Amino acid sequence: MNELQQEELQHIVRFIILPYVKKVIELDLSNIKKISFKLPGPYIRLLELTMARVSYDLKESKFFLRRASIKVMEGKQSRGYIEYTIYHRGYEKRFNYSVDRIRNKVENLLYSYLSNPHPGNVLANQQNQRFKSK
Repeated sequence: MNELQQEELQHIVRFIILPYVKKVIELDLSNIKKISFKLPGPYIRLLELTMARVSYDLKESKFFLRRASIKVMEGKQSRGYIEYTIYHRGYEKRFNYSVDRIRNKVENLLYSYLSNPHPGNVLANQQNQRFKSK
């Protein structure tokens, strides 16, 4: 079988994992809105910004896969595994993805998104707010 290139594999994994990241953020956002916080605004804003970044990255991966004529189809779920089928360059490849591995990847990606909120943008926004208040 014609092997996938590294960049193609990265986009395939992002295409599989990022929808789960979005679901986790949506659930957390709805839970934060239900729970009584003294200052819920910063948490809600952080999750909304993170959701926007995840959505953008997912859109990029979908575009890349479409342009490369690669299809990823989710198949059967059984005993802690999800089967995926990849169609590319006239070939078909099936593989099983462990639910535990998906959970770990989601957690790592979520940590990465939340711990890197583009510090330059945050500082620029704070400075702009200071000038407006004067």
